[in-house]
Amino acid sequence: MTQSLRPLLPAVVAAALAGLLAAWLRADFVESEQLAPLCLEAAPPWWCGVRVVVETVGRSPALELAALAAAVSGYARRLGSLALAGLLAGVVAVAFGNALFAGPAGVLGLLALVRQHKG
Repeated sequence: MTQSLRPLLPAVVAAALAGLLAAWLRADFVESEQLAPLCLEAAPPWWCGVRVVVETVGRSPALELAALAAAVSGYARRLGSLALAGLLAGVVAVAFGNALFAGPAGVLGLLALVRQHKG
């Protein structure tokens, strides 16, 4: 890795961890075949509400659009925080199966971070 790209390593690691966490949440919490029947009971456990919120946010087109808006704004204004937000939200949305706008948002967020560090 060249010295000029070394400052991007924390952002790439954060994106990888966000993607892994989102994939784990989707597979083992939202789409779990063992947990789903428990949430259909007359008195479901308290965490079923959390499960519904995670699923709703993760699969929401609003998450994709927010990721894209943050990435575009970060690129246009050269703001690393918005670019990083676009990258992370894009990775999380892709992990939940929303790749139409979230995929390009993640790529654009990373490009914006590279552009900012290159000068």
